[in-house]
Amino acid sequence: MFRRRKGFALVEMLAVVAIVGLIVAVSVPAFGTIRRKAALRASVHEIRSVIRLGRSRAIARGEHSAIKFRKTGEVWTWALVDDLDGDGVRNDDILAGIDLVIGRYRDVLVASDEVAIALPSFPVRDPDTKKFLPANASPVRFNASTLCSFGPLGGGTSGSIFLTNRWDDVAMVRVSGATGRVRAILYDRGTETWGGL
Repeated sequence: MFRRRKGFALVEMLAVVAIVGLIVAVSVPAFGTIRRKAALRASVHEIRSVIRLGRSRAIARGEHSAIKFRKTGEVWTWALVDDLDGDGVRNDDILAGIDLVIGRYRDVLVASDEVAIALPSFPVRDPDTKKFLPANASPVRFNASTLCSFGPLGGGTSGSIFLTNRWDDVAMVRVSGATGRVRAILYDRGTETWGGL
């Protein structure tokens, strides 16, 4: 009598490999989308934390404080700044050394290679005015400056920071001036509208 060998036939092995390959082919694009959205959300969270730090400092000190953003080459950096002369944090006072930069400038988005502070390669509508932003606009805008200032009661300078990635996903961190509220919104390219993140 012959003994039957235990194992798999070649046809069964090929069927399993084909099924696994199909599952991988379907799930890899979905995983890529999830990963890039997660990187965008993490970058938004980092910027919100930086802005909230400036607001908290102003409230704790009972005096104006700010976050100063500046671009060096392709890298955006930030620093805390305290008002020392009672007229609010101002760019000219920072340059003159009157308003004090606390510590050193730090890189923004240290942990992200995929996300950058930038406008996307396509036109984007402003969420308030519904007008398209100029192609040469700064991705960091607080009024006409890159200075996000907060008063002792928590109110601040209205403004926005735009973030995008290599796939042209766009998010914005927005500061509402009167309340100092910081919110994050995501751009839907299909409908040309902004929504929650």
